[in-house]
Amino acid sequence: MFLMKIVGHLIDIYILMIVANAILSWFPTSSRNPLVSFLNGAVEPALLPIRKLLEPIQGGVGIDFSPMALIFLLIFLRGLLMSLAV
Repeated sequence: MFLMKIVGHLIDIYILMIVANAILSWFPTSSRNPLVSFLNGAVEPALLPIRKLLEPIQGGVGIDFSPMALIFLLIFLRGLLMSLAV
């Protein structure tokens, strides 16, 4: 049960990293920035397969739903792990 709580907290931290990465993508930032580089390195490998499944909506401006889809998937996974821990 203790291990499941730790994994749950790690999933929460990863979700925050996904949100931070998505928000930073709205602003012009240098890829040489250590925070941007760290977040891209941690989040982009998980987003790539989802981006291949979900094409961005084009209508003048592309909207990328892959961070939201990954967050929903992680929330589902966290709930599944917590239900198994009980």
